[in-house]
Parts: sequence; structure tokens; C-alpha cells
Amino acid sequence: MENMKKITLIALLLALTWQVGAETQETSTRKKNELKLDVVSLIVGSMLKVEYEYLINNWSSAGVATFYQFSPWTSVIADDIEFGSWLNFTDTKMQLLGTYRLYFDEKPTSGFFIEGNMGLIARDQKASFLAGGGPFSNVYTYGYETYYTFGIGIASGFKVYNTKGTTLDIFVGGGWMFGYNDVYLRSGIFLGKRF
Repeated sequence: MENMKKITLIALLLALTWQVGAETQETSTRKKNELKLDVVSLIVGSMLKVEYEYLINNWSSAGVATFYQFSPWTSVIADDIEFGSWLNFTDTKMQLLGTYRLYFDEKPTSGFFIEGNMGLIARDQKASFLAGGGPFSNVYTYGYETYYTFGIGIASGFKVYNTKGTTLDIFVGGGWMFGYNDVYLRSGIFLGKRF
């Protein structure tokens, strides 16, 4: 009986070792790097979003996401704002985030995923005074102030790729910025290349 337990244990260890070795060999021959660009935001919103993702194994990855807004949004829809009042406009200017993703599909690092992210965020804030009313209102701006903060957030989305290594990521999420009681948006439609 004692010998049977030892043989079973040795057989189980050999099977696990063989499985781990097969998975390591499979993941070492596939492409593990991705470089992606959000073309839609660049054209529509004058924002540059570039990401790099390293595929750790078949179900997880780590990466770096950057965001830069060329021209701050200055328009506000304000039907309920009283004229003659002070307004504070806040625009995200830059993000530099570290990301970690878990994938939930049989195909390696594709399909539905959830993401955790955290990093540095720069925001522009300007104080403005709204004077007048109706179509003849004026907005007087009294300078910009840029502040930097740390944020942490989550996102979820979907990734597909073809045999040539072209990838498409669609995701949405957000996060909390510490120290300013504010949130940031993390979203995009990214085209990329796996290499």
C-alpha cells in the first residue's frame, strides 16, 4: 500500500512537470509583445493614446498606457448654470498608467478581459467667470493650473487578433484620483500589432 502511494505521487509529479514544460514551450514560441494606437481618439478628439502590452502567459499581460490631449476641451453644455457665476473647468492633459490584464478565453490573451491600472495623471484646471445670458454670454478665463496626482482604476473589454498579428482592443473603465476627489476615464478602440 505504501509503495502504491509513492508510485501515484511520482506519477502525478511527472505529469505536472510534463504539463508545465509543454506550456512553457508553447508560450516561448509565440509572439509576446504588442504595440497599439487608438486611431479613433487621434482623429476625433485630438488625443494621442499609445499602449505597449507584454503577454506574460496565455491568460495575463502587463503593460504601459500613455495618453496626451493636444487641445483641452473648452465647451460645456450648461443649461442649468446661472450667469454671473464662477465655473471650474477640469481637463485631463496626460496619463501614464501601468496595466495588468486577465483574459477569460480559450484562445491565448484574447477575448473578454478585466484590467487593473494605476499611475500618474496630469490635469489642467481653469477658473472662469460666466457673464451675460443667452447667445450673448461671455466666458472670462483667469488662468490655468496644472496639477499631478496618482490614480487607481479598473476596466473591462474585448480583444481579438488574427494570424498576421493584427489586434483590436475595445474597452471602457475608469479610476479614482487620490487627493482631488475626482475620477478619470480609461477607454479606447485600439489597433495594434503583435510581434
